[in-house]
Amino acid sequence: MAKPILDEELWSIIELLLPSPKPRRFGYPGRKPVGNRQALTGILFVLKTGISWNQLPREMGCGSGMTCLRRLHQWSSPVAASGNMGTTASTSAFRITARGQAGLVASHFGQLLGASNTRR
Repeated sequence: MAKPILDEELWSIIELLLPSPKPRRFGYPGRKPVGNRQALTGILFVLKTGISWNQLPREMGCGSGMTCLRRLHQWSSPVAASGNMGTTASTSAFRITARGQAGLVASHFGQLLGASNTRR
């Protein structure tokens, strides 16, 4: 079995920083959304390998490349960056957690992406 891109230690930190998914509609809920961990795995795979978003293999279970790209845009929006995401945690608690874990997350992402993300 292949080594997972996102290990448990890093996921436990990042999971607290991501917004909770909005509730599904009752009448016509549509298809189930891709989980945050699967979307982040797809995002990391695209960034690490350098493939285009539409070439993300569906066999990975990350949804489509557009799903991962949309999730990346949602997470990096100004509302998400300010901490006003509608989660149960207060904005100040989110900011404290984000500041405290930023260095650790950045170092993990640096190790995950390595030099393969640099353009030549």
